[in-house]
Amino acid sequence: MDRIDSRYFRMGIRIFAVSLLIFVLIYSAYYLYVYMNWGLREGVGYLLLSDGIFLLLLPVAVLLFFLHWVGWWLAMIVFTYFLTAKVVGIAANFFLLQAGFIIDQDGGLRWGIELFYLFLYAGILIFLALRPIKSELGVHTGKMKIPSFWKIFPPAVLLYALQFYAAFQLMN
Repeated sequence: MDRIDSRYFRMGIRIFAVSLLIFVLIYSAYYLYVYMNWGLREGVGYLLLSDGIFLLLLPVAVLLFFLHWVGWWLAMIVFTYFLTAKVVGIAANFFLLQAGFIIDQDGGLRWGIELFYLFLYAGILIFLALRPIKSELGVHTGKMKIPSFWKIFPPAVLLYALQFYAAFQLMN
């Protein structure tokens, strides 16, 4: 790989990491603002549980900014979780709409927004899976005994299951 290409990929990874950090800081500042102005209400426990997963983007952003290989693995797990949760959420809402258990006044799921997030998470996973990105971060998945999919997908599903279990416990 050429030195110039390497520099551009490093810069791209760092820009992505800074954008994740800015997102987490703005998202956290929003919750702090809501808390300070209106206080915490009854449903805030579930809201913090469901949106608290975004706090995992903080170590992802820091590790990716410093081009650490652990950041790549954690980012792949977190964004696989996001993609899995979005697919499950879309499927569940579609089933509930078709079965008549929920009535949506807008006539649908706001498919544009849902598809945007679906493609965003898939695009980030594809970006992170590019060979130059992995080589800049020192990740070598080519000669592994276990394919990298099996090191990424099960922790993402486990994270989803733990969050689902915690939400179920919070509701009861």
